[in-house]
Amino acid sequence: MRLYKVRGGIAIPDHKEGAHSPLEELTPPAVLTVSLLQHRGASARPVVKRGELVRRGQCIGEPVGLGAPIHSPVSGKVIEVASRLHPSGFYCESVVIENDGEYVDADRPEGIADPTSVKPEVIRRRVHEAGVVGLGGAMFPTSVKLAPEGPVDTLIINGSECEPYLTCDHRVMLECTEDLIYGWQALRYALGAKRVLIAVEANKPDAIAKLKQATTGMSDVEVVTVPAVYPQGAEDVLIRRVTGRRLRARGLPAEVGCMVHNVATVLAVARALRDGEPLIKRAVTVAGSGVQRAANFWVAIGTPAGHLLDHVGRRDDIRQLIFGGPMMGQSVSSEDVPVIKGTNGLLAIAEDDVLEFTTGVCLRCGWCLDVCPVGLEPYHLARLAEAGEWHEAEAAGAMLCYECGSCSYRCPGRRPLLPLIKLAKGEILREQAAARTRSQTSGGVA
Repeated sequence: MRLYKVRGGIAIPDHKEGAHSPLEELTPPAVLTVSLLQHRGASARPVVKRGELVRRGQCIGEPVGLGAPIHSPVSGKVIEVASRLHPSGFYCESVVIENDGEYVDADRPEGIADPTSVKPEVIRRRVHEAGVVGLGGAMFPTSVKLAPEGPVDTLIINGSECEPYLTCDHRVMLECTEDLIYGWQALRYALGAKRVLIAVEANKPDAIAKLKQATTGMSDVEVVTVPAVYPQGAEDVLIRRVTGRRLRARGLPAEVGCMVHNVATVLAVARALRDGEPLIKRAVTVAGSGVQRAANFWVAIGTPAGHLLDHVGRRDDIRQLIFGGPMMGQSVSSEDVPVIKGTNGLLAIAEDDVLEFTTGVCLRCGWCLDVCPVGLEPYHLARLAEAGEWHEAEAAGAMLCYECGSCSYRCPGRRPLLPLIKLAKGEILREQAAARTRSQTSGGVA
């Protein structure tokens, strides 16, 4: 298959030490903290209270507007419903559950042996009820993506896993191949797509071979080997690479006839439809220079970071914990922060390996321009942020940045380009929200 040229991107040492570590079932801890914010949109509304007994898979949070239900990962007793630390760094309402160790399941809907035997609306409803969201990190409700406004002819399965260290998607492709076939057949049928493209980076030859073997004879399914260039897994980059179609600024894939789903999401869809299983656990990579071994686990949602570190052997000189990958992940301040649906990795970084930014001046080398996949001028946006020029930063395209971090990685002066751009984006959003409030207030007075 022809691959199309994509601007920007950067080759990064992949540190995929966990690629040959099979997924292990991690026993849930004694206490789990299940955040009610595990999707795009507002936090879910709790439907359980302190002292209530719950079963595994029971709904404990209902979405408010855009969102997805949240389910208990274990059976046990609700200790409290209270504000707890979220991987994003702020506090949000959470359900704290004491695990009884019995793992008594709530009632599940009957499984669907053949997803094409039911109406697409049934698939969308079951995926929503199971609480499935995008597991590549975006956490956008999958059921919403199954009802695009325009026609979709191409379903792209994202198996790039381009962030360094992360290998759980790699293991899913190797160990859950038949489940993935069921999942993408269901997604394709629900979308009405004509073809399926499975994009896998070239540094995963065993997964590519396994998927090609499994799809032999499927004329409408193709396994596509894409370059191992970061951020290959970004939605617009991947669409451009395998189809040549270009999204408009902040456009949606359906506008160009495409839909992209991460392999972990496809697996969650399969389990929701075929097994009636809600999204209560996911594959997570634990790696980094601060642990004794890299490993991949099936982890119950709500498991604290410290529980994962206990199973890989932690070093004494851990300086930084990151939820996700080193490029787009979020540093956390406590081992009590729980795994959420969008957590694909936990990295422990030792003291000597933490990269420190500097406050030096821009060298005007232009390297950040070369690697930006969006075509922005990161050095310019960073200078505007330093000067507090939020309107100018917005006009220069700050809101188009999807925070891949390539600019910060490439900067020879180690300037905090991405943190400054994030600052600008936050201030722009704050000013937009304030403007909406003023507009609504004045409208109400009138």
